[in-house]
Amino acid sequence: MNKKQNQISRVKILTALFTAYGQGDDGNRIAVYAKAFDGMPIEILDAACQKCLYEKTFLPAVAEILQAAQNLVEESQETRQKSWGEALAEIEARMHDYYLTESSVYTGDLEFSTKEITDTVKAIGWRNLCFCAAKDYPTVRAQTRRIYEDLTKRKRDSAVNMLVMGQKRLVELGDHMKLLY
Repeated sequence: MNKKQNQISRVKILTALFTAYGQGDDGNRIAVYAKAFDGMPIEILDAACQKCLYEKTFLPAVAEILQAAQNLVEESQETRQKSWGEALAEIEARMHDYYLTESSVYTGDLEFSTKEITDTVKAIGWRNLCFCAAKDYPTVRAQTRRIYEDLTKRKRDSAVNMLVMGQKRLVELGDHMKLLY
């Protein structure tokens, strides 16, 4: 498909979405939405709009459609972010496995199911997690949660940035910004 055909397909998909919510004659908003999703593959946009039709009571905002698209892609690629509860359970299970004596704690490269969990554990420190005093554990747990949430937010932001700017353009702009500093 060429760019013109992509744009026509995009407008058709969004017009169907708007029509389903009784706003099919709002050409200006459809054009804004079409521009917002200019870099998104047509198949993903179509699936995200279908998902929104099933889940949303009112016409979804651009951000809601984007979130639906991200969820669909993560689910299809099995890269869904784990919730904090899932991440904590995985960390604590690993801690329990290694929590025998200080000398038996594994200090090499720990690999968890997602990069964000691994990076969180590295940021806090494996020994710090395993051997913090019981009275300090709620604080360490809160700090761990904050780091994990920041890392997952950064990953989501990065995905949105790539959609908006494209990777090559982001690298070019980043290089340009380095020159300014």
